[in-house]
Amino acid sequence: MADWLERGITLDEAERKRHLATIERLTEQCGVPRTEVGRRYEAELERILASTRVRDFLPILIARKVRQDLRAFPTAEPAH
Repeated sequence: MADWLERGITLDEAERKRHLATIERLTEQCGVPRTEVGRRYEAELERILASTRVRDFLPILIARKVRQDLRAFPTAEPAH
């Protein structure tokens, strides 16, 4: 998974931990490799951060979007 700082995403430590925990849960729930979940999650996080100031519910909103995307466009290999 790419470093968020390299993508221009700045998060405080609490936000970073919440997002990483959400990525881990999505990985377990969806059975998709962590790198794929992380890539999609980071892209959605970057998109949303460009237009929002309130960040409290971002993990929930982004998880919902990533989960929908993964169901609509599954990857070739499930996670083991």
